[in-house]
Amino acid sequence: MTNVRLNNFVVQELIPAALYQHRGDKAIECMDLRIVKALDLLRDNMRVLGVDNGFIVNNWHLGGTRQFSGLRTPASTDYSPSSQHTFGRAIDFITKTPIADIHRQIIDNPSVYTEITFIEIDIHWCHIDCRVNSDGSALTLWSPKRGVVSIEQYRAELMVK
Repeated sequence: MTNVRLNNFVVQELIPAALYQHRGDKAIECMDLRIVKALDLLRDNMRVLGVDNGFIVNNWHLGGTRQFSGLRTPASTDYSPSSQHTFGRAIDFITKTPIADIHRQIIDNPSVYTEITFIEIDIHWCHIDCRVNSDGSALTLWSPKRGVVSIEQYRAELMVK
């Protein structure tokens, strides 16, 4: 194992199968550690709150079909040369925990999740990444249906959920 310490995940959960088979645990070097640490912290904090129902990023190593929800290589049908996944800066995960609860945790605690700078909303999974936002904002919320949504507007929507 590399010196990267993961409390809640193994390297295979963040890396596609072929890359892991090629590099083993050193494949974690292809991920931006800001998003890896943020994911680990988020999972720890959801557990402390008593609302952790597991986060599934990649599960190929357990016989599942998910392998491109962390680092995304050209082997993925969802590959894009400009995706944050391509640079190891984004993670998608599914969970039984309501996504609204996870979003609320991040939005209400900006000093805790300083590395999470982008959240995709209005989707049935959780997408977080650590890009540098071109407008200088600390956190951008983006919807494939609505475009950029203000934190205030989304916080009000979360109050209803």
